Amino acid sequence: MKILVTNDDGYHSPLLEPLLDALKSSPWCTSLRTVVPAENQSWISQAHSRKGALSTYEVPLGSHRVIALNGTPADCVAVGADPDLGERPDLVISGINIGINAGSCFLFSSGTVGGGWSAAQYGVKGIALSAHIPREIFNLWNTREYTRLSEYQSDWTRIGSVFCNLVGQLLEQYRASDIDLLTINAPWNVSDQTPVRGTYVERALLGGLFRRSEDGRYRHALGSITRSEQVTEGELEADFRVIERGEISLTALKLKLGEALPEGFISSVNSHRALLG
Repeated sequence: MKILVTNDDGYHSPLLEPLLDALKSSPWCTSLRTVVPAENQSWISQAHSRKGALSTYEVPLGSHRVIALNGTPADCVAVGADPDLGERPDLVISGINIGINAGSCFLFSSGTVGGGWSAAQYGVKGIALSAHIPREIFNLWNTREYTRLSEYQSDWTRIGSVFCNLVGQLLEQYRASDIDLLTINAPWNVSDQTPVRGTYVERALLGGLFRRSEDGRYRHALGSITRSEQVTEGELEADFRVIERGEISLTALKLKLGEALPEGFISSVNSHRALLG
């Protein structure tokens, strides 16, 4: 199976090389290509670069050669998955993201999930992988303290291995399904024995995303999040709550979107339009 890997954290992510190592040693991975943003592209969703030219350069990462692109995760998938630009992959793996992408506010904002959605636009199965990171370690990532991050190498290796094993376990059924994207969130202490739960995307609303600084400019500053009190939906559980319980959240998504409108909605709209006519 030909695999394309991308992420939104770039090639400096401590979770990239462990994931590539695990994938390379997997019997189901026959070809491995990696195209990632040259710079961190978190919170970029599925944005594409429309103007200006994109360029790439190779970066050695352990035993791997990674292609760095001056664009978004979706751009990386477009370059890596477009058959006119290279070999079309059988599967796109986006991640492993440093931090979870559960709840609607994070899922729709995530560059990692955006990379997975981009794969679906090309008719390629996508899997978005995200891991919870303890606050003190996440702060090291934010301040780019790579030496101190390397002190957790055994954790990065463990997480990469667990995710790779999980992908291998679900591949056969996933490829045979009509699901377009799987998004998987795991706790920090995840292992091969951690239970996997089917989940839906919990409704989570942003309370604020920017803060005005003294110079009058606005800077990203995630505020409070209002979460739904609903715990289950049919056989599925809310993704946030499964992760908080220390288990793996697996959410299936499709490109086909839309809900039934309330009874009388369309007739009411058309009645108003008739009056205007």
